[in-house]
Amino acid sequence: MGSLGEPLAGATPKIIHLLRHGQTEANVYWADHGPGADPGLWDTNLTQLGMQQAAAAANQAAALAPPPQLLVSSPLSRALHTAELAFGSTVVAGCPRRVCHWAAERIYHASDVGIEKSHLVEKWTSWDFSEVPDGAWWHTHQPDNLRSVSMQSDEEFEARMLKLVEWLRARPEQTIALVCHWGVLNWLTGGRSFENAEFGVITL
Repeated sequence: MGSLGEPLAGATPKIIHLLRHGQTEANVYWADHGPGADPGLWDTNLTQLGMQQAAAAANQAAALAPPPQLLVSSPLSRALHTAELAFGSTVVAGCPRRVCHWAAERIYHASDVGIEKSHLVEKWTSWDFSEVPDGAWWHTHQPDNLRSVSMQSDEEFEARMLKLVEWLRARPEQTIALVCHWGVLNWLTGGRSFENAEFGVITL
């Protein structure tokens, strides 16, 4: 679990609404086989139940107070799909949508390995991917092998989480909605375990 540190002197604390993605194909596999097995589901997708969970989250998303001025998602497909379903019709008109690769899940399994930005841009056309690097934007020790699964050390993951916090604090918006993953949310909240499609909130 991480330490968020202190906001910049004189800065107004930001409100960050948090949402974990809905149930995925990998979640179902681990429920049946245990968390140690890797089914090889690269950039795993939402299940039908996961899509229903994300759509059901729209009511709570609409009631977030204060409402988000910016919607941020991890580049992993399960987070983008959840964000589309949960916030698609509820975020105020004109609210920008940005993808932040610092918010991707810690690499535990193949399901946490992403796909290249060029493919994501074609599918998720309403999102701004301008800050996502080309090539392997996820953690890897083998950037030339896009199917490699490179486990992240605690130090490597903490360094990335600090970059995420820095990025969020540097944004001009005071209220942000962030859709991401168990490991990221666990770190940001100091150890809380989020269920699929569960909301939370922190201040930065």
